[in-house]
Amino acid sequence: HQTPTLFVNLERSASSLSRRLAQVNATLGLPRTRPLWVNNARGKTLADIADELRRMVKNNGIRCVGVDSISRAGQGDLNENQPANRIVDMLNSLGIAWFGLAHTPRQDDSHIFGSVHFEAGADLMVQCSTEKAADELTIGVGLTITKKNDIPSYPTQLLALGFDRDYGLETLRAALPHEFPSLRADTQAPSLRQRCIDILADMGSLTATEIADELRMK
Repeated sequence: HQTPTLFVNLERSASSLSRRLAQVNATLGLPRTRPLWVNNARGKTLADIADELRRMVKNNGIRCVGVDSISRAGQGDLNENQPANRIVDMLNSLGIAWFGLAHTPRQDDSHIFGSVHFEAGADLMVQCSTEKAADELTIGVGLTITKKNDIPSYPTQLLALGFDRDYGLETLRAALPHEFPSLRADTQAPSLRQRCIDILADMGSLTATEIADELRMK
């Protein structure tokens, strides 16, 4: 379902975001110049621009806001409960759907960094995991729902992002069955035999060495 969306950029320069948006548009088969509502506020906090966001939402019919990232919200120590609650309350006060990008602790990717109230305040949480292919130009992305309030269960979605060394994102597709085994849940991971069969079905006749390379086995 498409809806007018505002992206709040607290992390990157405006030029960097513009380039990334153009690459994403092209990858999706859209004009590179297709616009997106953006509030570029690098160096500011979410609290600094809260009133401006409310005006943008009201004046432009925005129905969804994305924030990159929660760690730049500027409400205090993210490990404390009150700052976490203030961030969630601030976004809820917009009166529309919102999503926030959050980081995980350095040594533990099982939950987001900070107070448990971030998770308590979310209706839906999606964990993003990555694995780099042997060519180092393809990155597997696994999207796994870790919390849901009112939607059914879905299996992990696996995508393959292809990159150009000079220009960034170039292709987006569903991952092939033999790709990115570490991103698959145990119940989804195919056997070694099945992975070899999948590779041959996809790529045709290969030598054992070529199959090993595809399996990332040296």
